[in-house]
Amino acid sequence: MPTSLLLLTIVFAILAGASVLVAHQRHDGALNAGWQSTWVMVRNTMPLFVFAWVFAGFISVLVSSELGPGKKPTIPASVMISAILFAVLVAASMTIAYGRHDSTLAKGLQSAWSMFREMWLLLVVAWIFAGYIEVLLPTEFIAKWLGKGSGWQGIALACVAGGLTPGGPFVAMPVVAGLYRAGAGEGVLVAYISAWSLYALGRLPFEVTFLGARLTVIRWVSTCIFPPLAGMIARLFFER
Repeated sequence: MPTSLLLLTIVFAILAGASVLVAHQRHDGALNAGWQSTWVMVRNTMPLFVFAWVFAGFISVLVSSELGPGKKPTIPASVMISAILFAVLVAASMTIAYGRHDSTLAKGLQSAWSMFREMWLLLVVAWIFAGYIEVLLPTEFIAKWLGKGSGWQGIALACVAGGLTPGGPFVAMPVVAGLYRAGAGEGVLVAYISAWSLYALGRLPFEVTFLGARLTVIRWVSTCIFPPLAGMIARLFFER
């Protein structure tokens, strides 16, 4: 079984287990009703799945596949691991909310829907932006200035770019994703993320306004060394 399919199976197993646990705690027949509903869906859809598997099996040998044996799965393992972790947290949160026997579960779902409704367009735009960064940036530019062999100039450029990047994670993370897929080195990207988090030159006016110039300078001087240092550590230990 491919790793991606196995991890997807684990995710659904966790979600199914959480659903069964919640149904069992209700003590109102929901558990038996859920099993009966599951059996009805299996009984009604199993013939279709069997024919689909047979059809897919013959298609796989009659038509040459575009994915060779050396290709990576469509869904990276790191993405699937993150999905599993979040699925576990979601299931645990919903179980705890349901166990409070008040409107916490409904309020949590309403809050999640509200956030999704407000941010889905931004997420779509961010994905499109990340995709075009990957294909528009010249390979030569990435290799020379941001690649694994870019040296200190790549780290320095990443620190400056990270500090100048405005906005929150929906701006910075697509940039990082696009650069990573385009071939930028891990050290450069770690330096970029660290500089975006710690330098944040666009945030300095707010820090000066609310914290005062002295504390802002102390904070900046105390943390300015970490983005290039983090980039060099990542380059030394994780780039091959």
